[in-house]
Amino acid sequence: MEKSLTRISRRLISAILLLVTTLTALLPVHAFAERSVSLMDQPVTVKFADETMDASLEKLKKAVNTVAFNYKMDDVAAVKVKANSFVNKPLKDVLNALTANTQLEYREKYGTIIISHKKVVRAPEKITVTGSVTDKDGPLAGVAVRSKTSTAATSTDVNGNFKIIVEKDEVLVFSFIGYKSREVVAGQSPLNITLEADVTGLNAVVVVGYGTQKNTDVTGSVGSLKVTNVKDRSVGSVTEMLQGQIAGVTVLNEGGDPTSGPSIRLRGQSSFNNEGPLMVVDGTIYNGGPIDPSDIESIDVLKDSYAAIYGAKAAGGVILITTKRGKQGKTNLDITAKGGVQNALKILQALNAADYADAINTAYDNAGKTRLPAFDGTVNPDSRVTRTNWTDALFRTGYVQDYNMNISGGTEKSNFYVSGGYRKNDAILLNTNAIRYNFRVNSDHQINNWLKIGESMSYSYNNGQGANTTSAYTGAILSAIFYPPNASIYNADGSFGGVPAQYAGSYGDVINPVAYLKRLDNSDAVNSFNINPYVEINLIKGLKFRSNLGITKNLETIKNFSTRVLEPGKKFFDNFLFQEQYNARTILAEQTLNYDRTFGNHHVSALAGYTYQNDTQEFFSVNTDNYLSEDPAYRYIINGSLNPTGVPLQGNKNESALISYLGRIGYDYAGKYFINGIIRRDATSLLTSKNRAEVYPGVSAGWLISKESFFPTDALVSFAKLRASYGQSGNLAGLPSFPTSVSLTKTAGYLGSPAAAITGSAVDGLANLDLKWEKATQTDIGVDLGLMNGKINVTADVFQKRNTRFLFQPPVAAVYGVSNPPFVNGGQITNRGVELAVKYQGAVGDFHYNLAANGSYIKNKIDNILPGQQTILSGPTVRDNLVPVWLQQGYSLYSFFGLKTAGLFQSQDEVNNYKDASGNLIQPNAKAGDIKFQDLNHDGKITEADKTYLGTPFPKFSYGFTANFSYGPFDMSVFLQGIAGNKLFNAVKYTGLNASIQNYNLLADAKNAWSPTHTNTNIPRLSASDANGNFGNVSDFYVENGSYMRIKNVTLGYTLPKALMTKIGVRSARVFANAQNLATFTKYTGLDPEVGINQNGVDLGLYPQARIILIGVNVGL
Repeated sequence: MEKSLTRISRRLISAILLLVTTLTALLPVHAFAERSVSLMDQPVTVKFADETMDASLEKLKKAVNTVAFNYKMDDVAAVKVKANSFVNKPLKDVLNALTANTQLEYREKYGTIIISHKKVVRAPEKITVTGSVTDKDGPLAGVAVRSKTSTAATSTDVNGNFKIIVEKDEVLVFSFIGYKSREVVAGQSPLNITLEADVTGLNAVVVVGYGTQKNTDVTGSVGSLKVTNVKDRSVGSVTEMLQGQIAGVTVLNEGGDPTSGPSIRLRGQSSFNNEGPLMVVDGTIYNGGPIDPSDIESIDVLKDSYAAIYGAKAAGGVILITTKRGKQGKTNLDITAKGGVQNALKILQALNAADYADAINTAYDNAGKTRLPAFDGTVNPDSRVTRTNWTDALFRTGYVQDYNMNISGGTEKSNFYVSGGYRKNDAILLNTNAIRYNFRVNSDHQINNWLKIGESMSYSYNNGQGANTTSAYTGAILSAIFYPPNASIYNADGSFGGVPAQYAGSYGDVINPVAYLKRLDNSDAVNSFNINPYVEINLIKGLKFRSNLGITKNLETIKNFSTRVLEPGKKFFDNFLFQEQYNARTILAEQTLNYDRTFGNHHVSALAGYTYQNDTQEFFSVNTDNYLSEDPAYRYIINGSLNPTGVPLQGNKNESALISYLGRIGYDYAGKYFINGIIRRDATSLLTSKNRAEVYPGVSAGWLISKESFFPTDALVSFAKLRASYGQSGNLAGLPSFPTSVSLTKTAGYLGSPAAAITGSAVDGLANLDLKWEKATQTDIGVDLGLMNGKINVTADVFQKRNTRFLFQPPVAAVYGVSNPPFVNGGQITNRGVELAVKYQGAVGDFHYNLAANGSYIKNKIDNILPGQQTILSGPTVRDNLVPVWLQQGYSLYSFFGLKTAGLFQSQDEVNNYKDASGNLIQPNAKAGDIKFQDLNHDGKITEADKTYLGTPFPKFSYGFTANFSYGPFDMSVFLQGIAGNKLFNAVKYTGLNASIQNYNLLADAKNAWSPTHTNTNIPRLSASDANGNFGNVSDFYVENGSYMRIKNVTLGYTLPKALMTKIGVRSARVFANAQNLATFTKYTGLDPEVGINQNGVDLGLYPQARIILIGVNVGL
């Protein structure tokens, strides 16, 4: 069945492509005329007697059995037909003869002959209506002016004027975002219309998936972002724009690396695998490159049952992006330019040379070991000379450039929007950067009153060079802490310096971190092209067909060259080049029928659709080494040798398909009572035939209480609506292309005597033929309130999100002999939470302000994993020694588990008195200044059994606050963002305060370590052995409060006088200054409390975020 559907779908795609091409290239009148000619000219042989018309038509049907006829029997039964015969005559001649001298007429439509009574159509009286639209401050440009009953539409020009041709006494609707709509009868001109500001936002239209709804009609939980609030920031991705802006949307940056984007979760994490939201751009599922934020008109977020319309891909919610389009009127050119500097928010400091030598000496003394000559000032005086502050040396003042130019305009029938953007980020760590180019074309063309075509087309290029900062051995930030401060960055001859050669073995296996950064030669260039042509056909009143075709092509080229490292320290004697080419293509065909009609107080809407998605990925990679010259001109494959120790050549191709049927029906009575139902069926090629299809339902209802007659009209509460919803969606994220089958893997081994190397293939995994879709079920109850005549708006939601059959790979026993365990369906994970958003708008004279605050509380719990399995150790680990992250049934996802501490032992007596019931020492290796671990199970020893829950990295609370002010030409915006209720595992302490690892340098905080003369501290004594496991045990010593509040953005702008700008031919001009990440308030002692989601709260020395200061200008021509 599914294979047949796939064949049908492929043919349907080909047909749709042909339809789009034909309709775009030719006028539709010509296309239908050609079909009409071929149908009406076909030859007919038929003989009629003196009879009634219905009898003649029955004979004609038999003579041309390939043509359908449609007529009412009452119209033809009484019509007389004279005898006549036709031999090989065109069908139109026969029909002309039949209908001659009658009150009947015929026409052909979609291959059917329709016969009906002739209609007498009186041409309506057309009038030209002119006028202007203003608000309290003057003319409004871009106001939509349309007929309420016909397709006539226009918009106001730059002076607020309009002209429209409509029938007399038609109702004209005037609408503009941020203003209350007005309806006026088309009568005498000119019409002078004044619009009032809509502080409630209730008339705003939100995108809800394959359609739109007014805010007042929404019955689900939909969050919206007003993009103008963030337009002055320079951000690397759309995701950054959402941080702190919408309740329930958690965005955490994965550090400040210019090549890494932030992670986003809607209503928390509720799965073991990747559960990010689905991205939809201009109505089509999008997996292309980065979108220029300047091209975005609005962002809407579906958080509950509304997401069910996207079914299998919507378990993590849906983000709907609408890009800008042209408007009728004068062609406008808008230019935005921003530029500025950036610096590190915080830099960890290491010990200087003298303090470093003292710390190592003390550690050896405390461990009872002989001091090393490298740190003995009498033997090696150079050990106390500080030559380099390595952590400072890594950082620089970075620069940001961000430009966008767009041109837009349109006529009554067509509009266009064309834009280009460029962003360059020279980041704060040496030799790290990112670059992005964007180009977009959007256009729409109303061919006639029933046909509309258009497209959204975009191209992006992004590339960059990031840095490894988290590796336990070669990470740049950790290496800067480890590296001896008495070493120099460069030698006298200009080559990179190493650790002091005479004592090289005393400093551990460390690399020169500045040399590492400056030697970076990495490229990850991604070219992404997306085109989305569409056709809209108005079939009958209220019924519209839309065909979307989305084609996305991503071309990625990765090239990484690693040089030799020969200076004293950690040496690498080989160089190598890795190069990969990755191509991905997605074809998405979507066919939908939309119905929308109002009958008195009854409003009905319906949607039916079919979609087909085909994804293809293909890649190959090459590993080469042994480059004799490391000159950049020679860093190409031809100059190296295939790497015999690795996998020199790799490559494969994967393809998958998804077929979907979807439907939605909505009804409301008198704009008071609303109900919406959704259903979607998805079938995937990733699963076996018995499990590949799944149905996802959704239902929601709303009651607009404030429209009831009993609701007081002059009360504090002016608007009130209750909402409730229930829905399901699916998830297959993280699965490979063939999760239910196991392919052979190339391998090598030794056989024979003497043993000889052979190559072959082997099974390296286990299959699970019963794998099913992961399913997310969500229930939501919400309320929307407007107070003080709409000056204050409140939205609140209570929700439960439950994921069942979640997908993951549990560890398998070594006895199976495979490294790839099977994918299985797990048990259940539940998120429960509350969301609140409050907006207020007011004015005092010419001083206008609006305030917005949002927050959410989310509690996460793993209800069960697998029968008989309650614990899974997770990552990341710390230097392969500490495993702080567990997946533990009954607790939050990726929680920290370890030992509880009770401070430090202050004397040997305290150590000796810490005994079990039998008098045995609980920590026999402890000394004064060591950590005291709690024996929670009271068995007289510290073991794994004493480990307990220490916290979760996922925030329970997330919030944002925005304040916008304007006074005359001045405007100001302040944005605060933060999280609370989470913990972080500060893994930098493991090497930064631990003197027992290869004599590395330590953090400056090591000076605060316990000593007999300094006991008021929580940092254990320095020791070169760590016999007590102060650092070798996972404990709450590492776990810190991860809450923070950040002044994320402050903007101050000035709009130049319009009168002055008009004189020089400029439509508008504004200058502004912008500060991002201005200040952070936190108790976390690491580099940055925003360590992201991907690291599960383990801070391994993540690339820190930057403070950015920009100046910019907006110019409109």
